[in-house]
Amino acid sequence: MKRIARTRLACLVALAVAASRACAHGNDFEMIVAITLEIAKNPKEPGLLLERAEVYRAHGDLATARRDIQAALDIKPDFHPARVRLALVARDEGQLEESLRLLGLVVEAQPNQPFAR
Repeated sequence: MKRIARTRLACLVALAVAASRACAHGNDFEMIVAITLEIAKNPKEPGLLLERAEVYRAHGDLATARRDIQAALDIKPDFHPARVRLALVARDEGQLEESLRLLGLVVEAQPNQPFAR
């Protein structure tokens, strides 16, 4: 019972954070809320974190995008789409060396990955 209460509390906190950051973004706010609810139901699904991170990145909330991407990598360390997205965040932050390093890791692991190339 305590675990369910903690999960609900975590979901509410995540929604509050999403609301405060996305409020000015119209329909994207609804997307963030919907994805956050899905994450609460499937907390071990890194693709959902990546999806929400992309919405944040598109609106320039790079710190939140980075946190979601890192959480996806914590769940699945070899999740190369997350490394590609993290490279985009690093690029957007002006950290080109980090971006290239991350893309290099993806190309090394998956030489035919077109986006990383």
